[in-house]
Amino acid sequence: MPAAGPGPIMPASPPAPPIVTAATARTPSGCAVPRLLNTSLTMRPPIHIGGACRIIMAELRRDRALTAPPPRANLKQGPSPPRKEAVPMTRLIVADAAMRNLLAKREDAHKYVYGHALVLSGGPGKGGAARLAARAALRVGAGLVTVAAPQPAIAEHAAQLNAVMLTPLPDSYSLRGMLTQDKRLNALLLGPGMGINRAREMVPAALWAERATVLDADAITAFAENPVQLFGMLHDKVVLTPHMGEFGRLFPDLAQAAKDGSLTHVEATRHAADRAGCTVLLKGAETAIASPTGETALHRAVGSTAAPWLATAGSGDVLSGIVTGLLARGLSPFEAAGTGAWLHAAAARAYGPGLISEDLPEMLPRVFADLGL
Repeated sequence: MPAAGPGPIMPASPPAPPIVTAATARTPSGCAVPRLLNTSLTMRPPIHIGGACRIIMAELRRDRALTAPPPRANLKQGPSPPRKEAVPMTRLIVADAAMRNLLAKREDAHKYVYGHALVLSGGPGKGGAARLAARAALRVGAGLVTVAAPQPAIAEHAAQLNAVMLTPLPDSYSLRGMLTQDKRLNALLLGPGMGINRAREMVPAALWAERATVLDADAITAFAENPVQLFGMLHDKVVLTPHMGEFGRLFPDLAQAAKDGSLTHVEATRHAADRAGCTVLLKGAETAIASPTGETALHRAVGSTAAPWLATAGSGDVLSGIVTGLLARGLSPFEAAGTGAWLHAAAARAYGPGLISEDLPEMLPRVFADLGL
């Protein structure tokens, strides 16, 4: 029999699709989202976000290939309308490897590596908010936390605090001296339970030192009659953490625009950050965050990320303490605000119904364990 000729030439097999691993979340062509962090998107310009979406600091952009007009089979229908160029999108907030990297502690570290947070308190009978914030700052990983209070309030704090340190602080002159002498005090919190008059006195001294600083509650309301005075003192290491009522005291026009729908919360917050020259975290079911350079982030606590139990007295004080603790640890204001908002809601979900504000700091270890820390 004649020898068999060569067989038909078969086309080469197409290359196998890249494999995405949950550990790296990367393909040969770039970054992808792990399967366990699936996202659900709905259309709500200018942000695409669904209630089940949880991200952290993942910048979304419209791809030019995706925004180009598709080919049309029926040319009689006319050309496709022009499409916008690729534009930066608002960052969303999810727990992933990036968050673990931000929150992990080195094996060879000591307490001063993770900063010293100073929480200013009000007078006797007004210290509960400061204690909530101080405990949250310590739980989130600040190396040291000190509550600074008027001398008559020291005994009240001492009866309820152990790991948190105490120091008497009578006036703004003493605060300037303290910050001048101890450069290790690298993150400050003013506002919770301070009282309007004490806040109005202390805020200029705190901002003079140009340390990372969170202003909340009374430290915001104290300047409601003259927001421009506050804006003139703010710097890019500051985080403002207002709820919508406090936001309206500093930015009444933006609050009204957000209320009537002419601006989204993210847009209003971005304008506020630009005007104030610092990071702004607008608290709510949709917590919007913006930096003075135009970065924006959103934590939308709805659906699987809902945390309705945060509607309780003192929860905002805990959030401001978490953000302060993260600043002490060295996170940037924008990172601290976004990470703090996620941790705050995650702690509430971990506890569930019956939550009171004292429970939130105690749930942070469970949240960290769930993150694999």
